Amino acid sequence: MRPPRSAVLISLPVFMLLAAFLAAAGSSASFLPPPTEQVPPKEEKTEQQKKFLRIGEDTKIFGRVSDAQDRSLSGISVELFVGGLAAGSAMTDEQGSYSFSIPIDYGKNETIALWFVSKNTRLIHKLYILKESKSAKEHKLLSPCVPRLELTPSTLVNAQMLDAQMRIKQVSLSNCLKP
Repeated sequence: MRPPRSAVLISLPVFMLLAAFLAAAGSSASFLPPPTEQVPPKEEKTEQQKKFLRIGEDTKIFGRVSDAQDRSLSGISVELFVGGLAAGSAMTDEQGSYSFSIPIDYGKNETIALWFVSKNTRLIHKLYILKESKSAKEHKLLSPCVPRLELTPSTLVNAQMLDAQMRIKQVSLSNCLKP
């Protein structure tokens, strides 16, 4: 199922912002989360496991967003992109919690990304890859600093948003930008 046509208009400014930022960085590496938050890649699913993830089944994505001191962050926009198009969104409440459900076709070969965006310009946006397309993997389109999580019918994603100084320190301590 494709998102409504208006979703394309929403995703274009976000894509342009991301492209401009990555171009300014001058490399394929990005400013995004370090390996300390990465989950090791999972092995390929068995046929029995694939049957569990039915095409079009509603997937619940939920979690909590906090700052470096583990304080809940309210008003954070949580945006889901499927194949580059905006597919779902939520806003964190006073406890920093968010939740939404959306039908996802697990059989499609497309990248599914979850963005956390703050109106507070001191906090760096956060990105998680929930599913990476074969092409994106093959051509190494996404930074190794971006954490990959396993997409399941009930996916928990807790995010910690940092200011630029903390983020730079976090990335410099990681090995994700080394060749």
